[in-house]
Amino acid sequence: MVALHGISGGAELEDCARLARALGERAVPFCPLVRPSVLDDPAVAEWVARRAGLGDAVALHGVGGTPGLGRAPHSLPEHEARLWLSAALLPFERLGLRVVSFAATGDRVSAGFLRALRDSGFVVCASPAGLWDLWSGGTRRVPTRGLAGGRWPWSRARPGARRACAGGGAPVRLAVSAADLC
Repeated sequence: MVALHGISGGAELEDCARLARALGERAVPFCPLVRPSVLDDPAVAEWVARRAGLGDAVALHGVGGTPGLGRAPHSLPEHEARLWLSAALLPFERLGLRVVSFAATGDRVSAGFLRALRDSGFVVCASPAGLWDLWSGGTRRVPTRGLAGGRWPWSRARPGARRACAGGGAPVRLAVSAADLC
């Protein structure tokens, strides 16, 4: 699966669309990680809705941040997490999209946040540390290969993914930054 984060409008959105089409031609699962604030851009909102209609697993990417909060929202206790999630889901609801996947912006996710996700209808929570099945309570370690900020050149992406999958075809998630698509 290729998870694309940092989606925004303009020329960058065109790059995102090209990547999504290329992955579709190769039958590679695509997961746009969408921050609620980017849905204020009508072009981005339309593209995300279209991708969801094509079967892509659109995921809520974090819930935003508040200056002075002192910690990431996904580390909050359950009652606070519910409030953050309610607000974060509003732009998706306005588009008629039901989002069932959450992508954490950090490695840690509190037990209370996981309960709030499950109670809000989410099925899976992904972080660089792995995947949580929110209904069974199970977790699965899924290697994530980051392709952002020049840390991981594209030329090494495929061999790295192959090594991660060697010996049984285990899934691997490639985390790609939209800013690096050019």
